[in-house]
Amino acid sequence: MGSALDPPSPLPPELEQGARALAVERGPWEAEIPLDVLAAASFPKLVVSGAHHPAFDGICDVLERAQGAERVVLEGFGHTAQRHLKFNDVLVSFVERARATSRADGSHQE
Repeated sequence: MGSALDPPSPLPPELEQGARALAVERGPWEAEIPLDVLAAASFPKLVVSGAHHPAFDGICDVLERAQGAERVVLEGFGHTAQRHLKFNDVLVSFVERARATSRADGSHQE
């Protein structure tokens, strides 16, 4: 969806591995995600997207609002925003802030 990739033939090993995994894994339309339960949970949420397709960004917009989530957009890596050079820094910052908030309000459990 939204990919302009014209894959080479034969596929490089990493693309072939991904294609084989996609062929046997459950489709995202089969997921039953308890969004109401997650929204009611008190832990912080983070939504990360790559700004590569309006449909995915639309889903992230809805998740951000419905979950009261923090939103980060890391452009340039398509559907794999987790490969962005800033992703780990963003994630570490989010977790550290969540931990600090948890300790400050007394909800932190060791």
